[in-house]
Amino acid sequence: MKLQLSTRFWYVAYLLLLHAALAGMAYYLLRDQLYWFVGVEALLLVSAFMGYRFYNSFMQPTRLIEQGEGAMLDRDFATKFLPTPSPEVNRLVGLYNAMMDNLRIERTGKQAQQYFLQQLIETAPIGVIIYDYDGHIATMNPWMRNLLDIAGATPLPHTLAEVAHPLADALGQLPADTATILQLGNNRRYRLEHGTFIDRGFQRRFLLVQDMTRHLLEAEKEAYGKVIRMMAHEVNNSTGATRSLLTSLTDALHEAPDAFPPLAATYLPVVIERGERMNEFMRQFASVIRLPVPRLAALDLCDMARRVATLFEVRCRDAGVTLTLRLPDAPTVVDADAVQIEQVFINALTNALESLDGQGRIEIAVSEKPRGFSISDDGPGIPPEVAHLVFSPFFSTKTDGQGIGLTLIRDILAQHNAQYTLVTEPETGWTRFGVVFLGGV
Repeated sequence: MKLQLSTRFWYVAYLLLLHAALAGMAYYLLRDQLYWFVGVEALLLVSAFMGYRFYNSFMQPTRLIEQGEGAMLDRDFATKFLPTPSPEVNRLVGLYNAMMDNLRIERTGKQAQQYFLQQLIETAPIGVIIYDYDGHIATMNPWMRNLLDIAGATPLPHTLAEVAHPLADALGQLPADTATILQLGNNRRYRLEHGTFIDRGFQRRFLLVQDMTRHLLEAEKEAYGKVIRMMAHEVNNSTGATRSLLTSLTDALHEAPDAFPPLAATYLPVVIERGERMNEFMRQFASVIRLPVPRLAALDLCDMARRVATLFEVRCRDAGVTLTLRLPDAPTVVDADAVQIEQVFINALTNALESLDGQGRIEIAVSEKPRGFSISDDGPGIPPEVAHLVFSPFFSTKTDGQGIGLTLIRDILAQHNAQYTLVTEPETGWTRFGVVFLGGV
């Protein structure tokens, strides 16, 4: 503003001084020649008028800027300037009007987004707390107020320390950028999340609370149902067969004593085998629940692959399956629990062998970069509709499968901080189980 006033002052002063000097010179030189003096004075008036017109033309952009500045300070984005006779000024008018249109559209869109977000926060069945720049509670939606039993409290508490509720205590102790599941004494389970976001260049915090009770109970119920059905299937198969055989032996003992010894020699091994199978099933089920912490040591994946291949060599040959190894020349060493990783190899190879019907190929491969291994087969593959369920507990595509093997593999590799995949490649038709060790268990 100071620069604009200074320009006006000097321009007006220049015009006044110039024309005053010219008028004085005309009077001094032409005071005896009336007609010439009047003519020169008329020209000076015309010059002054033209100077004034030029002054208005020069200052018009400045006036437009001042008016636009006032409208922007008042947040009046609806004001527009009309075209003028000056093409140069019209360029400025067009630029200003376009800028105001963009600002109005952006402001309207931002207001609509803010309104939608506010309505979403107010009505969503999830607890939301947003803090201000000073770390005080700025927003708390109704769902969160009801959850903390402060629905009618006004004004809002400054911090969660002012709220006497176990959920508030847990939220207040939750570190930033973390999430956890909290179970309260009323058997309600909540997912708590503490996050941050940037607002106008400064960091602000927010808390989210989601009631997971119904979802977790449904998941648990489904898991329990699978376990019960699986255990009932295994137990009924064993007890039904053994009960039938023992009944036959009891009938033979009373009705045909001479036939009892041959029947006992035939049936009792079967009864014992079924009992061992049920015991083995329970041991495998327990191994998933009581998986120990891995004992890490240097493990050469190539040696492990050779050792496991030797164990399966006879089984593969008897089944008409070709087993091949593809290993690097140098050892591939990782930090892992040899016993648990061997169990991963055995379970994966067992699944591959059982997926082949009488004949096929299995390949065990070890890679140096990235460090890991894969077990592949050219069997029928995994149906696309169940591909996302293969690592789910107790899920199996086999009619007599227990769904424990892949669950055990998943838990072992998770404890080793390893990535794993099990996919049927559409290009080759091979089903490949791949493992990559990331390190840092």
